[in-house]
Parts: sequence; C-alpha cells; structure tokens
Amino acid sequence: MMQLPLQEFIGRVVTSTERVQFSQVDPYAHLNASRYSEFFVNHRITAVEDQLQVSTIQIAKTMNVGFFVSRLDVRYHAPSFLGETCEIASWVHSIHQSGFDLRLILSGTKNGKVRASGMMEIRTVDALTGKPVSCPVALPSTGATNLLLDRPLATDYLARLVNVPSFS
Repeated sequence: MMQLPLQEFIGRVVTSTERVQFSQVDPYAHLNASRYSEFFVNHRITAVEDQLQVSTIQIAKTMNVGFFVSRLDVRYHAPSFLGETCEIASWVHSIHQSGFDLRLILSGTKNGKVRASGMMEIRTVDALTGKPVSCPVALPSTGATNLLLDRPLATDYLARLVNVPSFS
C-alpha cells in the first residue's frame, strides 16, 4: 500500500461522467438543480476511488477518519439536458487542519461548455464519534505508483473548457 501525501492532491483533477436520466429532469428536460449537488458529492467519492485507488471506507476502518461535506456551493451557468453526458471534475484547492476545500466543474462532454461550478468544504472527523480530528497528512492508495502524477493539473484541465467561471 502506498501513501499519497495530501499536499500532492492540490490542483490534481479527477473526473467522472454521468448521463442525465429521465428521473433527474424537470418538465423542461433540464437536470434538476438538486441533482447537480448529488452528482458532485457522488463523483468525489467514486472518482478518487476509481482513479487514485483511495477508499474512504477503508480510511474510516483503518485510520478511524471520516470525511463529511460541511458546505457545498453550486453555481449554475447553463442547463444540462435529458440524455446529455456530463463530465464532473474536482480538485483539492486548499488543505486545512480540519479538512480541505475542493473546486468543482460540471461540463458537457461534447462541447466542453461549463454547466455548473462549485466549491465543497470537506471536514475530517473521528469515524466512530463524529468529533473533529486533524486532517491526515497522507492517504493510503492500493495503487503500485503515485497515481496523482497521472492526473492533469487544474489549469491544464480548465484550459480545454468553454465559459470557465472565476472561482473567487
């Protein structure tokens, strides 16, 4: 098992895709606003596990550290439509003693147009008691190498998208 230093997560983008399903849209065939939040939260867990081989379940079991979303801000820039495939991307923006902050993008896979952007605050807690604990300095990965090095930097990733918002 390899340890990935949390500092090395800063600016490294993980991605996933979602196809907008019938049950997720409003009467105008637009993705329902609440589903953007759902896409972002689910993406972060599955993309980190799939692309970096870091399991939050295993971290909770072996390190007794849990991660929870303490804040999620989503800005909507353009609608996502029924049947459209969207790419969700996220990266660690900053690390604090009590957790870390992420930046988020949801874009169309065909044209790279940004549909939504956001910020997510993740806080670290004792997995059994829920009390705050310090953020780990490294996370275990079952990868044979440092898989973070295979992930693009946020600046490179954003350069290929259309209508990228400011994250200020």
